[in-house]
Amino acid sequence: MTPEPYSADAGLGAKLRRRYARLVHRRPARLDLGRPTVSFTFDDAPASAATAAAILERHEARGTYYLCAGLFDETGHMGRYINATEAADLAARGHEIGRRRPRRGWRSVTGRCAGSMPDWCARART
Repeated sequence: MTPEPYSADAGLGAKLRRRYARLVHRRPARLDLGRPTVSFTFDDAPASAATAAAILERHEARGTYYLCAGLFDETGHMGRYINATEAADLAARGHEIGRRRPRRGWRSVTGRCAGSMPDWCARART
């Protein structure tokens, strides 16, 4: 059985929550870097995205990995998703880790939880 790709909830309530979040929950970043900037992000982080970390590191760059703990070690349409140990390794190598909070959007956990990433991931799955 092939897993179906993710598709967003098409209900009116879900659409309104997404629209509300885009309009209200904004904090524009004011950056003056003096040169163009690129952000590499990986949603739900399949194992192939963890492999991409080595490529970024060779160019002295880092990525942002948005994780859903419920997908750890699961297999989806993009292959196997990373697990808590791999997420902790990415954080230790300087990549940013974000987590999905139900009905609240994404939140960065790298600074607070990098040392205890597997513990956080275990709690998030329950």
